[in-house]
Amino acid sequence: MSLLKDSELEEVHRKIIDGTIEKCGQFYNTRILEAIKIRWLKIYERKLQATEKGPDQPGAAQQGGAPNVADDFEDDEFEDAEVEEKEIAELEQHLQDDEADELNELDDISISDLSDVDPPTSNVIVGICDKITKPCGRRNASSNWKIKLKGGLMKVDGKEMFFRSLQGDLDIVGGGVDSLCLALYLSKNKHHIKLLNVKRKCSLLDSHYSKKNVCEVGRHYAFPLSGSSSHFGELLRWVTAEDEVIRSNPYASNLSYLDECGRTYRVNKFIFRILFCLLKDHLFGASIPNPKEERMSSFIRRRFDANLLESVISPYCLHYFGYSPRDVLMRSHFPEFMDRLEEEKSLVKALRATAKKGSSSIFAQKKKSVKFAKGNVTLLSKLRDHLELCSNVEVRLGRKSIKCEQIIFCLSPPELKGLLRKVIFEGKQMDALVKEDTLVKKYLSKFRSHAVRISNVCFAKNVLPLSHSLESLLLFKRNKQNKLISLLYDGNIFPPQCDGPSGVEDHPGEPSPEGGLYKTSLRFMSRETDERKSVEEIDRFLRGVLGVQEKPDLLVSHVHHVFPFDARADQAYKKIIRRKCPRVRLFWTFYFFRSFEFCLQEAKRFGEAV
Repeated sequence: MSLLKDSELEEVHRKIIDGTIEKCGQFYNTRILEAIKIRWLKIYERKLQATEKGPDQPGAAQQGGAPNVADDFEDDEFEDAEVEEKEIAELEQHLQDDEADELNELDDISISDLSDVDPPTSNVIVGICDKITKPCGRRNASSNWKIKLKGGLMKVDGKEMFFRSLQGDLDIVGGGVDSLCLALYLSKNKHHIKLLNVKRKCSLLDSHYSKKNVCEVGRHYAFPLSGSSSHFGELLRWVTAEDEVIRSNPYASNLSYLDECGRTYRVNKFIFRILFCLLKDHLFGASIPNPKEERMSSFIRRRFDANLLESVISPYCLHYFGYSPRDVLMRSHFPEFMDRLEEEKSLVKALRATAKKGSSSIFAQKKKSVKFAKGNVTLLSKLRDHLELCSNVEVRLGRKSIKCEQIIFCLSPPELKGLLRKVIFEGKQMDALVKEDTLVKKYLSKFRSHAVRISNVCFAKNVLPLSHSLESLLLFKRNKQNKLISLLYDGNIFPPQCDGPSGVEDHPGEPSPEGGLYKTSLRFMSRETDERKSVEEIDRFLRGVLGVQEKPDLLVSHVHHVFPFDARADQAYKKIIRRKCPRVRLFWTFYFFRSFEFCLQEAKRFGEAV
């Protein structure tokens, strides 16, 4: 009985196809299933047509080059037939031609244009479709369909993993602690990442090893750790580095400053003046305006006095930020506090509300400063080791040509400016970005940098008999004698000697004096960038102010560039990037803000938004 004459059998076939597509619609995208249904129906109709023409024109199909598929349904198919090896080969060739014709038919109903240069792969991704974007009709737009999956299972290079969402590859250009932390948060969100290292070392975290001593020469000397709920504590647990940290001297509670005549004053000398200004602001400060572009210098002058600004605020800003209060934008560095101040109309109420909310690390309970016993570069090595074990992260060395779905630059403004001149981007959109060199220079130049030199001075002997009673942190007022900003004394700059294995054994060096560790350790910060002049001013300060006549046994110094954050320039430049090339994003929070906890918070927020 043939299919053409049996209308009931034809109806059964169509019901089977419709039922199968309907059942699979719960698990697969309906557009793909519709394409499969059309394919099945076309194959079925062609077989019906071939069966109908078979009795009348037995050789027509073979003459036209199409296979005789009607033979599949004849009851007497092999009756009186001679089976030869030659005919088997012809049948195989006809079947191959049949499959090729079916694939040619499917070309007309394709839902995606795949690149013919993509290599074949055995990777499989099964997920729930969240969004399908059709190609744009504009001439210069992409002609590819875009599919976003919101959950499923992927098998890449033989490894299986679950994912929440999947959109494409991400390339992170950097190599410092900022790019490593961002890659870690992105990997937690199941993104596939390629990390391109274009830096030899990280200026934010850098350790110097000499004679079994560890010296921190980076911008970050210590890290605040406020309980297990902090982002830094979470980071330590992820990379299994909790056992590597040691307690640092909590110098934040021991502030003092040095005036032009070399006299030392405790900050608590100004406590009564500060309380009086806070009370006055609480009673009469509701009428004081808060401009959007207000800087810390004008903010302090409106609510306190110039003496407090010059004696306490300016030295501390120079030590903490590396630049003066006139370069500190209040809404850029303290946005939540400024929003609360507008609501409460009082400094006291705003400070209390911020402390209760716990949004500021200043009011964090059980706050302590920690660093790594083997040097702060331990954090970098731990991050790299952790990322290399992640199946969705690939660490590479930087190249001049990169190709990816989305690029994230973790670079400072000067580094980004230099990279855009050298890197060859593939694609017309990136070429358009490079052509806008005038806009790039205009807005990147707004992020002007300030150079500071950090010098670590160490003595084998205890050259300061009263060093244990010396204030932990000295802040220097601006004076004509030198360009020093601050002096930090900390007995824990180097890790205590222990019997167990130490990380400094990886850098043995020469035998160190007095049992292995220097007894006096000082860390200077200065605006003097010339190395010779910096050594001279430190020597004058040691001899003239501290009365130290011995020469240092170790002096290590590095110049760092700090960048005042300009919110308007930041928004303007990122707007240009989004307009000229939507695939490029910037993450440079670590270069503008010193709070490591805040930087990790921004990295986590950035990773969740991608």
